[in-house]
Amino acid sequence: MEWKLGAGRGARNMVFLTMGTGFGAGIIAENRLIEGVRGFAGEVGHVRLEKDGPLMFGKTGTVEAFCSGAGIAEIAKALTRQQCAEGKPPVWVREGIVEEELNAKNIANYANGGDPDALDVYRQAGEKLGQILAILVDLLTLSGS
Repeated sequence: MEWKLGAGRGARNMVFLTMGTGFGAGIIAENRLIEGVRGFAGEVGHVRLEKDGPLMFGKTGTVEAFCSGAGIAEIAKALTRQQCAEGKPPVWVREGIVEEELNAKNIANYANGGDPDALDVYRQAGEKLGQILAILVDLLTLSGS
């Protein structure tokens, strides 16, 4: 829809990424949606960026595991467990938020307030988003040299 009716209207080539509960994507190349054999080509959320990391859909370290809302919550949970084990619980634990209540929204609220642990969660997610963007640029851009 974004390609036909939204900000991508008129683009011959584009990559559409959506970060929400999951991580969605689509690739338009030469005015065509790339579909692949089963209709899932361009779905970069399942690309593994790291051997280890949050687990989603049976794979660890995927783009979706780091960059989706659920993935951001998983990063926060791992950080919470680590900080608590070191005797330095994050502010959200000290304020009564239990691990099961952690989500991207409440971590974003702490990050917007300048909390360093919450900012670290979003830094990690941002680095992984940067990695997949760099991969997409390398994959889809033809070099002039």
